[in-house]
Amino acid sequence: MPPRSPKKLEPPFATTEEMVAITDVERQTLRHWIRRGLLPPAKIVSDGNGVKSRWPRVALEQARFIKEMRAQLYSLDEIKPMVLERWGPHPPAGKAKPPDDDEK
Repeated sequence: MPPRSPKKLEPPFATTEEMVAITDVERQTLRHWIRRGLLPPAKIVSDGNGVKSRWPRVALEQARFIKEMRAQLYSLDEIKPMVLERWGPHPPAGKAKPPDDDEK
């Protein structure tokens, strides 16, 4: 049996750039979904090279789901209970804030 290659572990977070690139959703849309309670807020951290947003990895899956439901013509009000049923409530918005447009 050939040796198995080790699995590459994904970090437990996604950057805003990854969220935008992977989900093909604008930053403004992500912020709107946070305000509507559809996505967990990103955690804002400083890594010594500037301020960065760290989204929980589950936010990628949730954003894909929301986008898919919107493509099927569900409203955000109809999608919210689906998200809550599937992933449960998000942490309080006071714990983190939506990323700024000028975040680098």
